[in-house]
Amino acid sequence: MKKLLFLRRLFVATMMCLPFAAVAQVTIGSVDPPETAALLDFKTQAPDPVTNVTTEQGGMLLPRVELTDRYSLEPFIDDLFVTLNDKRRHTGLTVFNVTENHTADLISGLYYWNGVIWMRMVTIPSPTTLNMASLATNVVTSLSPSATGPVAAMDDNGALMDFGTITAPEDGAYAFDFHFQGNITATTPTTTAVDRCIYYVKLFVNGVKMDSAEINMFPRVNGASTYTYSVTLAGAANAGDVFTFKINQYYADNVRPWTLLAGLTYLVWWKL
Repeated sequence: MKKLLFLRRLFVATMMCLPFAAVAQVTIGSVDPPETAALLDFKTQAPDPVTNVTTEQGGMLLPRVELTDRYSLEPFIDDLFVTLNDKRRHTGLTVFNVTENHTADLISGLYYWNGVIWMRMVTIPSPTTLNMASLATNVVTSLSPSATGPVAAMDDNGALMDFGTITAPEDGAYAFDFHFQGNITATTPTTTAVDRCIYYVKLFVNGVKMDSAEINMFPRVNGASTYTYSVTLAGAANAGDVFTFKINQYYADNVRPWTLLAGLTYLVWWKL
């Protein structure tokens, strides 16, 4: 009897030591069968018929490693012993790299091995939506209330430019590219061959100035001529914030109002 029991135990131990081929697909976390095309299926429940959710318990935690070089399988396989076949057979290996090594072009994040090099998984941002707005009515640049210098023109004063109501659709930074077109007229006599006229365009978010830019124009001495200029401003805003825009001229020996023309003056704006 003891001999028979011994032989049974020996047979079981021997069978456990023998190699065997696992041909079945595997589910981890549930007794439900894996999906048809999945060799390994992580789930704790069958797919919800409405939401398709298969678990509320957690996700797959990838191994965290310190990669040494984008072209190396170290620390898994020593470079001295790795072969081209080794590299090819490890195609698809996925890890979370914790190394910050800009010299080796490695930063923290998900990487997969493509057979030659570690490729970082990145999220491609959605295409930027460009928005365009035209000036609703002609605007004549106002004059800075002080003649003490350009700093006086950097305050909150200026002629309001009506591009319609522009609000931030979501939190973030926004850019506004202006195309100005209009007539500059001399109202103060001058003998200077070419006048330098300084204008300031300003961006406000909910009435608070966020950015401004200086425009230097050199119009003719006398008469009125049409001039164009482009400039870009930027500022941060929260969803629902309202953008407004002003423009004025710095007083410096001569007054040259710039009449911006409706329809021909416009801006293009987008989220950065």
